[in-house]
Amino acid sequence: MKQKAFTTYAIRDPRNGLFVYVGQTNQYKKRQQKHCTTTRRVRIRGTNIKTWMYDTITAGIEPEFVVLETTFSKEDSLVSECRWIKKFAEEKHPLLNKWKIHKTIIKSVINGEDCPIPIQEIKTYLETRKFSGQERHEPKPKNTPTTNRQGKPWQPHEDEQLKKLYSEGKNGEEIASLLYRPFKGICARLVRLGVIPNRKSIRP
Repeated sequence: MKQKAFTTYAIRDPRNGLFVYVGQTNQYKKRQQKHCTTTRRVRIRGTNIKTWMYDTITAGIEPEFVVLETTFSKEDSLVSECRWIKKFAEEKHPLLNKWKIHKTIIKSVINGEDCPIPIQEIKTYLETRKFSGQERHEPKPKNTPTTNRQGKPWQPHEDEQLKKLYSEGKNGEEIASLLYRPFKGICARLVRLGVIPNRKSIRP
């Protein structure tokens, strides 16, 4: 059976030669086309890759797509993506990646902090997505945690993942982000499972 190939790619601003985004996909041509299909400007504070693409293309400028690396598993692809983000951040490229893991890497580099590639966090993310069937996406244009599991019944594997993350010392917001549930829902579930005595026992 032919292995599925994943492409790590970057988008470069032709005006100054700087990279503005790093991504990964197993459907590179479709992803490239999706990036370039800009029907309206996303309403969001600041700039993300969607608003940047819209402004650039409507100004008559064609962004440059560069293939950086090919891998053959989702995990290797996500690790490759993080590694290139770290490299470009160190070279002071103005990256617009908004995924939490990416933002942490970029912030750590800017602050001069040690920043190893978070392989365990990537594994945890993949495990969570495997059961939920969801794909990673950039945050919604709100300054709130992604909550696309909000209101949905808890599954046994989610309970196990929740207890595992809590035992590893993750705080409430970190767990909420990894499990794609609201912080209040995380607190309530931990109380229901008997992991903590009350909602105030977990730090945000």
